[in-house]
Amino acid sequence: MRQIAMTTSRLRNSATRSIAIIAAILMSVVVCAGRAQSGRTSAGSSPSLEDGNGSEIPGAFMPHWRAGAEKHGIKLSLQDMYDFQGNPSGGRTQVGTVFGRTTATLSLDLTRLAGVPGASVFASGLFQTGSNLATTYIGAWDLTSSIAGTHTIRVNEYYWQQVLLQKKLTIRGGQIAAGTEFGNQAIGFDDQGSAFKTWVNNSLASGLPTVTELYLPVPPAGKPGLLILLDPTKSIFLKVGVLSGTHNMFEGDENGTRFDLRNAPLAAVSIGWKSSDPSKAHPGVYKFGLISNFGYFQRFGSHALTHGNDALFANAGYALWRARKPDSSYSHRGVDAQVSLAAAPRVLNRSDFETADGFRFVGLTPRRPSDIAAIGIVYAHFSRDWNRDLQAQHLPGRASQTNLEVSYKIVFSRWFSLWPDFQYVWKPSGDRRVSDAPVLGLRVVFDH
Repeated sequence: MRQIAMTTSRLRNSATRSIAIIAAILMSVVVCAGRAQSGRTSAGSSPSLEDGNGSEIPGAFMPHWRAGAEKHGIKLSLQDMYDFQGNPSGGRTQVGTVFGRTTATLSLDLTRLAGVPGASVFASGLFQTGSNLATTYIGAWDLTSSIAGTHTIRVNEYYWQQVLLQKKLTIRGGQIAAGTEFGNQAIGFDDQGSAFKTWVNNSLASGLPTVTELYLPVPPAGKPGLLILLDPTKSIFLKVGVLSGTHNMFEGDENGTRFDLRNAPLAAVSIGWKSSDPSKAHPGVYKFGLISNFGYFQRFGSHALTHGNDALFANAGYALWRARKPDSSYSHRGVDAQVSLAAAPRVLNRSDFETADGFRFVGLTPRRPSDIAAIGIVYAHFSRDWNRDLQAQHLPGRASQTNLEVSYKIVFSRWFSLWPDFQYVWKPSGDRRVSDAPVLGLRVVFDH
């Protein structure tokens, strides 16, 4: 009887997993068969200092009450995002999961509201909950969802921003998610504040883990920072950040309101060139930079602590082709490419090199001007020093992990879009004991 009960339990769990995965497939099929209207989702998080620098932002559709508020300097947004994902085979186990995030943002233009030239205030909060398919069930290094994380309800960002010297100098101080400033997404194509959100995979959409291993604050942000952007020519820019590099943004700060300066300081710098003129055929952004954490890190294979840890990164985003409008100017429809690289010392970091590259196709047909098709690939190489440390503990070594993503974002209206998504994970976390995992997914987005 006990064996029958165990068998019944396994069948029930298997059926539950299969139903969740099949449901995601059916939803994807329904979506692909649907017809949609022109539109574009709005920003659901903090705009980066370079927001909108890679292409014009299409689809300026919004409710009348919101448009009226913006005329008076008040910008509001509320976004619900859900990721339904499942791996029908591979990984540590097979299961269907859902993760959801609700983000509310408020931006006040103090020039209009209080007569303070160039000043603005930004605040955001979020609630997120669900299961993380990549880490919990597949055992992957790169997350298959850019919103999956820790269950929380908290303040995300709040800061004062001041624009000076005829918009050539911008200063931002407060609680800042600097991952949207120095991660691979702030290249004018896939930053968190952009209407051109494209990717579901976290490394393509938000930032490479090689960079975040230095504890660069990412949403939901937890600690304070200061950012300075010098933009003297509107083409060449220099961005500098000084931040609090906490190892755990949730520890001792459950609500995200504790302005804590006791952590090790973290400094970041990037320099680059951009072309932001939407009338040009090939706008793009090219940058490179350095992130340094001045805290103490343990070396692999030793109990010795090393003062400081660094990561180099480089990003490029380029419009390969743009469709012309009837007046012969260039539209947002076209083909874009992005390349992101990051490298870090192998004696201190589990991944010493990563790259995230992809192509995006905006408005493949004139009848679908706001839809986005995308294909991207992420490669993570794991440190030889970490491998030796694992093998010394009689654990299997790690080589590399590769993620493939193919997605299609269908915009039904300004407030609603669906993203059928397929990913494939080769060698999750470089562990040869774990088999490759295909991932079927569907992202649902409501912009209120």
